[in-house]
Amino acid sequence: MFGHWNRLSRSFFGRLQWKLFVFFLILTVIPAIVIGYVLYNNAYKAIEEKTGLYSEQIMVQSAGRLDALLTGIEDISLQIVS
Repeated sequence: MFGHWNRLSRSFFGRLQWKLFVFFLILTVIPAIVIGYVLYNNAYKAIEEKTGLYSEQIMVQSAGRLDALLTGIEDISLQIVS
C-alpha cells in the first residue's frame, strides 16, 4: 500500500516541481528578454544619433580645413603672379 502511495506522491511532486521550474523560468526569462530588447533599441538609437552628429561635425571641420588650404594656395599663387 505504501509503495503505491510513494510512487503516486513522487509522481505528483515531480510534476509539481517541474511545473514550478518552468513557471519560474518563464517568469525570469521573459522579463529579461523584454528588458534586453528595450535596452538594445535605446542604445542603437543613441549610437545612430551620435554617429550622425559626429559625421556632420567631421564634414564641417574637413570643409573648413580644405577652405583654409585652398585660400593658402590661392594666396601663394597670387604672390607668385604679382
